[in-house]
Amino acid sequence: AVSIRRGSTGLQAARVAVMGVADTPRRLREVEAQLVAMKLDETTPDRFSADVVAHVSPNGDLHASADYRRHLLGQLARRALQTALSMKG
Repeated sequence: AVSIRRGSTGLQAARVAVMGVADTPRRLREVEAQLVAMKLDETTPDRFSADVVAHVSPNGDLHASADYRRHLLGQLARRALQTALSMKG
């Protein structure tokens, strides 16, 4: 999940939470700080996705390997940020 608040020169605040990659849902505060500090451009979703993946160590199980969960998380993080950035208000 990604929630952002825009400021006059970029992002003023961000909240990032993930689930399905650890025993409990996790808020990624370091990723939030990195996102707020980023200069917004066309590469932002890819850089954000890489930051999210770098901050999790998912477990593999019968349903999905750790590599698959990491890949999926990166894709979903990119989409969530793109959606948040496209919203007006």
